Amino acid sequence: MADYSREEIEAKLAGPSEEALSFAGADLSGLDLSGLVFKGIDLSGARFGGANLQGADFTEANLEKADLKNAALSQANFNSAKLSGVDLSRTCLEGLDFAGADLSGANLEETNLREAKLPQAKLERANLNTAVLEEADLRGAQLAEADLREANLFHANLARADLAGAKLCKARLAETDFNRANFKNADLAGADLTDAKLSVGLFYETNLKGAILNRAEVKGAKFFAADFSGANLSRADLTGADLTESRFPGADLSRTKLNGAIFRRADLTGADLTEANLNIADFNGATLIDVRLHGADMGRIKLNGAKLGRARLEKAHMGKARLTGADLAGADLSGADLNGADFTEAKLSQSDLSRANLSEAIMERADLSGVFLLGADIRKANLSEANLEKSNLSGAKLANAVLHRTNCIMANLQRTDMEHADLADADLSGADCTGAKLAYAVLKKTKLTGALLRDADLTNADLADAIGYKP
Repeated sequence: MADYSREEIEAKLAGPSEEALSFAGADLSGLDLSGLVFKGIDLSGARFGGANLQGADFTEANLEKADLKNAALSQANFNSAKLSGVDLSRTCLEGLDFAGADLSGANLEETNLREAKLPQAKLERANLNTAVLEEADLRGAQLAEADLREANLFHANLARADLAGAKLCKARLAETDFNRANFKNADLAGADLTDAKLSVGLFYETNLKGAILNRAEVKGAKFFAADFSGANLSRADLTGADLTESRFPGADLSRTKLNGAIFRRADLTGADLTEANLNIADFNGATLIDVRLHGADMGRIKLNGAKLGRARLEKAHMGKARLTGADLAGADLSGADLNGADFTEAKLSQSDLSRANLSEAIMERADLSGVFLLGADIRKANLSEANLEKSNLSGAKLANAVLHRTNCIMANLQRTDMEHADLADADLSGADCTGAKLAYAVLKKTKLTGALLRDADLTNADLADAIGYKP
């Protein structure tokens, strides 16, 4: 039996305001308390089982550890109320006002909070497992270490929310606003973030394995050491995002906007970046082994010291890209636009650069041994001291190129256009220059021992002190 009747409670509520009113620990179960105002009153530990609390006002009330199970709560107001540790699991709280309320450690498992108002609410360590929070307002809410596994937050607003250490595995977060939210150490494995807004968010060491971020807006976010293994980011916008030391093995980044993004020392092994926009992106020191970059736009991209072994970059747009010291051994760059790219000391052995545009590229001291450069455009490029041993440059255009001290031993230079090229001190021993165009080329002190020059055009070529040349 309840400790009070409705009439007694109404009388107490109507008493002198200076009187310290408390119902702490009271048994109020089964009572009709609808529409009553309990503003600022101590109701900690009170029992409301089966009570009618529809339209009741609990603004700033203390309801810590109160029993609200099976109470009717529609249209009740819990603005700034203290509800830490309460059990509201499997309860319908749809559309209720919990703005600024303290729900830390509360049990809200399977609770219906659709369209609930929870801005600035404290939900640290709260259990929201499988809860429904569709279109809920959680702006600036404190959700550190909260359990939101498999929760439904479709189209909810969590801008500036703190989700550090929160568990969001397999949560439905499509179209949710997480702009400027904090996900430090949060677990979002398998979460659905399709069309979500995550711009300027913080994702320090966040787990995003297998997460879906299709078309997500993630501009300017910071993802230091985040794990995107197997994640789907197709068509997402990560313009200007910082993904330093993050992991993307097997991730889908096709058609993603990554303009100006930072991937320093990131691991993108086996990732798909087909037709991605990587203009001015920074991949210095990144691992891109077995990456697919077919048709990617990589203008002015920075890949200094990056590992791109066996990467597929066919038809990629990489004009003026910086690849100093990059490892591209065995990479497919056929048909790629590499105009003005810097490959100084890069490793390109056994790579395919057939039909690539390398005009005005810088390839000084680069390892191009065994490379396929069939029909490539290398005009005005600088290949000084590069290693082209046993490379295939058949039909390539090297007019006005600089090949000072370049190693072209046993290279295939058939039908190559090297008019006006500077090959001073280069080594073409055993090279096949059949049908090559060498008119006006500089071949001073060039080693031509065993070179095949059948049908080669040497009109006005400078062969002063050429070694092994037999007219």
